[in-house]
Amino acid sequence: KEHYGALNAVMFSPEDLQLVKGEPALRRRFFDMQIAQTDPVYYDLLLKYNRVLQQRNRLLKELRDNGGSPEVLQPWNEEFIRLAAAIVRRRLAALGKLQAIAGEIYSSITKGSEMLQVRYEQKANNSTLLYPQSAAEAAEDFYREQLSERQRLDILRGNTGIGPHRDDLQLLLNGLSLRAFGSQGQQRSGALALKLSQLQYVKNELGEFPVLLLDDVMSELDNSRRAQLLLFIDGRVQTFITVNDRELIPELAGNAYFKISGGSISEA
Repeated sequence: KEHYGALNAVMFSPEDLQLVKGEPALRRRFFDMQIAQTDPVYYDLLLKYNRVLQQRNRLLKELRDNGGSPEVLQPWNEEFIRLAAAIVRRRLAALGKLQAIAGEIYSSITKGSEMLQVRYEQKANNSTLLYPQSAAEAAEDFYREQLSERQRLDILRGNTGIGPHRDDLQLLLNGLSLRAFGSQGQQRSGALALKLSQLQYVKNELGEFPVLLLDDVMSELDNSRRAQLLLFIDGRVQTFITVNDRELIPELAGNAYFKISGGSISEA
């Protein structure tokens, strides 16, 4: 179970390098954490949505296994529709800001030779993929129509097949899918741009950078991307970095080094 909130800290771990080519759940988690850190209303919407989703799924399983009138779903459908639309509206608003920041950072990483675009991918019925550009395209009417169309299928499967919990972020490099056509280096640059854009997004919204935690990620980056990361944080972001090899972190202004051995911490 995921927990989000105004933690004022961002962690970057080797898992985050899978943001581009990994499962949609990774990108949803990344995006939800980014928004929730600066928008307590969004965090509350997520909590309520997850509770409604769990209750609706429980009722779907009961209808599948024991039969009964689908009318019992109606109050939960209405609450689901309201919360789902509100979540997607906030996601789309945040995406416009994320796109601008991530695109600029990726351009700096590649010295302007490549362009990164981030789109919201919304799953509709029959596995149709939609790419809404504004909040108007994520209104309650969309979910009301979709739920009505697939009600029998949801009962048959015992779960809710559409909603923000099924959506994704699509990453395009020069107009092509970064996940499908990007090289490993391009995919890692995309993941790095996303994580750095998360920092800048929080700074833009709250007026200060969050604390950055780099958990054993330096050894996973090549020299060029490591240099780009350090250039971004040097003198700007308070950062805690864990590494197995001190040589992976060059001398930077204000650095302090500590060693953990046998459960004890000492200056290194």
